[in-house]
Amino acid sequence: MTASSTRTKKAKGKSFQNDIRDEILKLFPHLTTNDVYSTSMGSQGIDIKLSPEARKVFPYAVECKRSESININKAFEQSKTNGDKEGLIPIVVSKQNYKDSLVTLEWEVFKEMLKRLYRVEFGNTDCYGVELNGT
Repeated sequence: MTASSTRTKKAKGKSFQNDIRDEILKLFPHLTTNDVYSTSMGSQGIDIKLSPEARKVFPYAVECKRSESININKAFEQSKTNGDKEGLIPIVVSKQNYKDSLVTLEWEVFKEMLKRLYRVEFGNTDCYGVELNGT
């Protein structure tokens, strides 16, 4: 691999990280670039740093991967390790050329997100009208 192609890959990765940061800021317009910011490439820890205010609405340890060959399990373990240190929920946001971005998270986290979304939409019952018992 040449220095030029390494630089190009790092630039793509950094650009993707910045895109994800920008999307988070669009979702939560009360937050600023002081609340949500992208770390430098190669730095240790979470790719998208969050202020205490940002963590209240977006409690995720984001690991960004922009590559044609992604070891999703390795990326997720990296996010989990970093998230555990920060008290955040691990997620991986990945993208390959000409494809949509994907999010990887634990099944239990996804189920909890669905429950919360359903409560917001329909109250404290599941889709069959059964009370959710505070879970």
